[in-house]
Amino acid sequence: MSLNAASSKQVAGPNTVLYWYDGTTFAGIETALLTFFKYCDLTRVRPALVWASVVNDPRFVRDLKECGVETFQLNPAGGSGTLDRLHRLGAIVALLRRVRPALVHIHSSGALTHGSLIAVASVLGIPVVRTVHMPFSRWLMNASVRRHAWQRVMHRLLGKGVARAITVSAVDSAELIRIGLVAEANCVSIPNGIILESFDNPPSQSEAKKLLGVEPAGLIIGAVGRLTPQKGFDRLVAAMPEILRVHPDATLLLLGTGADEQALRAQANSLDLGERVRLIGHREDIPRCLPAFDVFVIPSVYESQGIVLLEGMAAGIPIVASDLDCFREILGDSEAAQLVDSADPTALATMISSLISDPALRKRMGQSGRQRIAAYAGRINCERVCAVYDQLLRRRPLAAGG
Repeated sequence: MSLNAASSKQVAGPNTVLYWYDGTTFAGIETALLTFFKYCDLTRVRPALVWASVVNDPRFVRDLKECGVETFQLNPAGGSGTLDRLHRLGAIVALLRRVRPALVHIHSSGALTHGSLIAVASVLGIPVVRTVHMPFSRWLMNASVRRHAWQRVMHRLLGKGVARAITVSAVDSAELIRIGLVAEANCVSIPNGIILESFDNPPSQSEAKKLLGVEPAGLIIGAVGRLTPQKGFDRLVAAMPEILRVHPDATLLLLGTGADEQALRAQANSLDLGERVRLIGHREDIPRCLPAFDVFVIPSVYESQGIVLLEGMAAGIPIVASDLDCFREILGDSEAAQLVDSADPTALATMISSLISDPALRKRMGQSGRQRIAAYAGRINCERVCAVYDQLLRRRPLAAGG
């Protein structure tokens, strides 16, 4: 185990919570963590974060420092042999004994990836909270869990070692309880929140277009996220020829980076879309970019929650999104978004084109989103998570063991 310079300080204390981040998850988890840290009352929760076998994103490192979050680096051997596992186990024991947190909070995408950590924390008397940010149906090992009895047993044992399991949508909680991976009494749904203040005083549409380097005239269809298969941007590109047939002045802007960038460019070229599809790259000023969009499209294949939907609602932009249970949960009875089978390019194009043609509806949808988003304020998320901590810590001495 190696510790970075910042971790030379003593962080042990009755309110220290150690956040475990293994980098096998997604950028949305980083956003969720930073939002939580922003609203933390440091007299109530003192956060420290462990980089567990990850390549540190410099932007995330910078933002953690700005939030005053202590960080540790765990560097066990990279293999999967017995000696490597023992080395990792020893590193985990040493780290928990040094930091002596009151709680450990794992943020993960599921699967059997934290058994050693949960076991060590249990022996040391440290409660473990685990937030799962991916639907169970998408866990990498879910096929084995359904097929092999020993996998189900292992998941249930891990579930018993977790004091609280948190999901970011109620539908995920219901699924984990239904298949017996967690007990109903130990599972709670707490959706991620966003920093609503970031959406105050937005620029005009022309100013936002200027930020993105696009002409003030013309309709803008926008999408934001990692350029990966999960986000379904190939579906949106496939829908563009039909959209342009009805609205020839429309342009699609994709904000984000990822492994699919070249594939998306090639797809756009194969459809002869030219400058009607533009890949803008990574932006750190998303709240100021979103007002450039006439329609915000979220064609995800799957999500546990979808922070990008919250951002579109906060910006007051009309949204077309995939028909996912988690999106229905966020929207409630609002009309902030229209949901569609985004795997069907014709259906997606028709929905987007009809919305472009109805400015009055777009305005109502934007207003509805701004009204609904208050329930997803980052402060509310932070308070609900801290309430879980309070509940667990009332059951044991405040000073952590080890």
